[in-house]
Amino acid sequence: ATLGFKDRSFDAALAFYTLTHVPRESHAQVLANIGRWLRPGGVLAITMGAGETPGSIEADWLGAPMFFSHYDTATNLRLIRAAGFEVLTAEVVAEMEDDRPVEFLWVVARVDSS
Repeated sequence: ATLGFKDRSFDAALAFYTLTHVPRESHAQVLANIGRWLRPGGVLAITMGAGETPGSIEADWLGAPMFFSHYDTATNLRLIRAAGFEVLTAEVVAEMEDDRPVEFLWVVARVDSS
C-alpha cells in the first residue's frame, strides 16, 4: 500500500512497535517517506528492534501469526540519519515478553532543517 501524504505536511510522527512488522528491506524507504512528510525541524519518535532479525513469523503472537524483521542498532541509526534525521536521543531498552527480555531501540530524531 502507498500512503499519499503531501511533503512537509506534519510536525511530528510516532511509530511505536510498527516498523518491526515491515520487511527490513523497506525500512530505508519508510524512513525516507516519513522524513519527506515532516516539516523542517519535525520530530520522529520511533521504536525499532535492536537485534538482527532478517524476517520471521511467530505462529502465535497474542493469538495470531505475526511477522518480525529488523536490523541491529547501529544499522537502524544509520538508516535514520540517511533519511535526513538528526538523532536527538537513542536508547536500547529491554522489555519482558513471555518471561524473556526483548530489546527495542527507542529514538527521538528531528528532520534536518538546513
